[in-house]
This record gives sequence, C-alpha cells and structure tokens, in this order.
Amino acid sequence: MPSAELPAVPSVAGSVVALTQEHAADVLWLDQAAFVSPDDPGHQMDFFEWDRTFGVRSGDGQLVGANTAYSLKVSLPTAERGERVVQVPMAGLSWVSVHPGYRRRGVLSAMMRHHLHEVHARGAEPVAGLHASEAAIYGRFGYGLATVGYVVTLGRGATLRPLPGDGPGTGTGTPDSADDGLRLTFFTADFDQHGKVVADLYTQDCLRRPGMVDRTPALTRDMMRMTELQLQKDEPVRLLLAERDGEPVGYALLRRSMSWKDSSFDGTTRVFDLAASDRATEHRLWQAVSDFDLTTRTQVYRVPTDSPLLTWLVDARSVRPTRTDELWLRVVDVDRALSARGYAMPVDVVLSVTDEVCPWNAGSWRLVGGPDGASCERTDAAPDLSLDVRELGAALPGGSTLAAARTAGLVREHTSGAVGRLSAAMRSAVEPATTFGF
Repeated sequence: MPSAELPAVPSVAGSVVALTQEHAADVLWLDQAAFVSPDDPGHQMDFFEWDRTFGVRSGDGQLVGANTAYSLKVSLPTAERGERVVQVPMAGLSWVSVHPGYRRRGVLSAMMRHHLHEVHARGAEPVAGLHASEAAIYGRFGYGLATVGYVVTLGRGATLRPLPGDGPGTGTGTPDSADDGLRLTFFTADFDQHGKVVADLYTQDCLRRPGMVDRTPALTRDMMRMTELQLQKDEPVRLLLAERDGEPVGYALLRRSMSWKDSSFDGTTRVFDLAASDRATEHRLWQAVSDFDLTTRTQVYRVPTDSPLLTWLVDARSVRPTRTDELWLRVVDVDRALSARGYAMPVDVVLSVTDEVCPWNAGSWRLVGGPDGASCERTDAAPDLSLDVRELGAALPGGSTLAAARTAGLVREHTSGAVGRLSAAMRSAVEPATTFGF
C-alpha cells in the first residue's frame, strides 16, 4: 500500500520543499530563466494546483528548481460495456524548471523522485504523464513515449476528398454554410461564454481515442486567454464553433498572424485545438480553417497519425508532416495501472519488471485480463517476459507495442509467444494520440 509519509529528498542544492501561491513570482521567474521566455507581468498562474507544487532551494534560500502537477485523466483502451476507452486518473507533471546555474547538480533527479513518490503516496493516480521539452531527459526516470503526432502545414484552401453523400464537387463549405443543418460561427474565444461547450466537446473526443488527456477547467480557461504583452504581437484566441440544428457539434481554437511579402499577403493561421462529434463536422472545420482571407498557410499541431485529415487530403505530401513526441507516460503502480485498462483478447502472463526510481514496482506480477477487465497481482511464479517499467508506460495506451520493443532488444521473452500474445492484447484498434499539451 502507498505510504502516507514522504521522506525529504536531498539534492546537491538542497531538499525538495512545498511551494504555495505566495511563491508564484519566484516560480514564474525560474521558468523564464530556464526556458528563455519573455518577462510577462500579465501572466496568470491560477491554473496551478498549489498543493501539488514543489521546488528545491539552495543553501542561501534561492529557488533553483520547481515543478507542479495537474490532476488529469488519460484515456486507455477497454472493451468493457462496449466502450472504446476508460479514463484513468493521471498526474500531469509540468513547469519543470532548473536554474541555469544549478544544472547537473541533482536538482531535477530530486524533484522527479519526489514527484513519483508523492503520486504513489496519494494513491489516487496509477500513472503519471508529461510533455518533454527535450526528448532525451525523462526516459531515465521511467517514462516511456506513449503517443506521437504530426505538425502539418496546409496550403490555402486545401483540397479535401468529398465525403459520401456530399454530392458533386469537393465537398467543401463556407464558414456560414447551412448544408445539412451545419453552421459555423466565428468568435473571439471567451471562457465564461464558450468554456463549457469547448470542454464538453473535447471530453467527447477524449472518449473516442486512447492517449487523450482530459484537462481541468482551469487549463481550458488558460488556453483561451492571452496577456496584454501577447496581444501586442498576436490577435486574441479565436473560436470557430460548429452547430447543427442549433446544437454544438465541433470547434476549432486558433490564432492568425498577418504579414506581407512582395506586396502580397502572407498570413498564417495556427490551429491548436480542434474537436468534432462527427466526421462531416470535422471535414467542414478543416476546410474552413485552411481558407481564411489574407492567409497562405495553416499550421496544425498534434495531429494524430491516423487523423482523417491525412486521408481526406488530395495531396497529402504537400502538408509536409513532421513527427513529434507527445505524451510520455509513467507507470507509478504496476498493479493498478495494468488492471485499469481492458485487453482486446484474453491474456494470462507473468511479467518481471525493473524500476530503479519506484522500487515498489520491481519484481514479478501476474496479469490476467480480457475485454471485460483485468487484475494484476504479485506472484512468485517464473516470469514469461522481462522488461523495464519504461516499456510498460510506452505500451499502456495501445500504440507502441511490446513486440516492437522486443525486436529492439528492450523486452526479453522467457516463454515462447508470450510477448506476441500480450502485445496483441494491449493493442488499440484506434491509434493513440494526445492533442492537448499541458
């Protein structure tokens, strides 16, 4: 069982200590120093969960490391009750900053160990996740790369294949088209007015795909606002809302920037959040965001690798997709994490797990599962396969397979066929993706 007490975790600089909202200015300054971000006095930090915010102080009291965690939910595969995913509590680590003068002095290691031990002690979240500013950092703390995506650039008025039933032509529609009762309306995003509809539609998206991370209302509010300094360079966050017969069915959050080149417009639209409850709405939204006046390109971030957009594009090569790493997932408690999800077929396997940071995970576990659920318990039985906790985190949403990890020499098989059976049982029918960064 998780322990309710956390020992002090020392580093060369000092010990990990709790921070409060009174330390907000210090945390913000440290983030600016670590990530070369501008000094923005209008930046609000009301989305922090201050009871989950910690730091490291030097001997003279200077804050030299900081991090916070959000109480989030990640979608994992399941076939129970006919559902596609189950939402599992996840500790979302963010704002991990180390003072430039204290790098490689144990500050990050102390904070990471403290974070994972704190999550284990809480006992509420079997997994932890993060987005990495540098891809090489977090594997050594047991995080596995669980989802990947694309950054794509659409040309003005990108041509999409029509959907069946669209009739002749390209199947495109203008932003105010009322075909099939669908109407698109353009707003300046406002959390008080639009926050609930955006959150509801996004949560519906999370229930359709593994790897999706449901966000807190505070994070939704922060995503929809900009500071005065930011508004000096960019327009406010805009909302393109799709409604069918008066009911919200999709949206896109975006910002546009204007520039001119050789006396011609050269504007850019940046889409950072798009969700739709049906394919016809999604098709119309993609067409609309790529065809604003005075723009020549639309940049889209965190596009799933199996996004319909990539199939609809008549010229898929033209979008120049760039692969990005998205969610790094960490199994905090092996038994609770593996039993929280469903499996595509029956599986009964013993895993020998190594975990240098969270020793309570180390050892052998028997996983018995299927479409209706699973159990995972300690066992003295001989293992069927051996692996590090990092590989479990990568495979948990059902995209990265243990069979591929075995091919790479990262999983050892002791019972013939065990890796293949478990890999097939964990595989998701839908590619995992994470379209929200925290």
